[in-house]
Amino acid sequence: MTEQPLLTAGVVTELPKPAIGRPCGSSGGIVSPYLTVEDVAELLRCSIRTVHELTRTATIPHRRISGTRRCLFVRDELDAWLDGAKLEAAELPRGGRVVKPKGATRAALGM
Repeated sequence: MTEQPLLTAGVVTELPKPAIGRPCGSSGGIVSPYLTVEDVAELLRCSIRTVHELTRTATIPHRRISGTRRCLFVRDELDAWLDGAKLEAAELPRGGRVVKPKGATRAALGM
């Protein structure tokens, strides 16, 4: 079976469902519910630079942590975005930002 590219002319058609999660903390037993830029680039089959550009322009759901440059992503929000959901952005103090699908609640996203 050959794999089809997901990012075609700037449009992502579907997101595969591999089990991605990185251990967090020193014990390594807890898996974070967030995806990193590297995880998202792998899922979308694009470059890390492309994911950074999507976050810079607020065109992909993400959370930018206040006071840092780190961005984290929620899988269910990415799925909603790929299904065509419009995004809303909220700027936070000290440079933080939350970009999520409009009307997205934890219950609607299955969290």
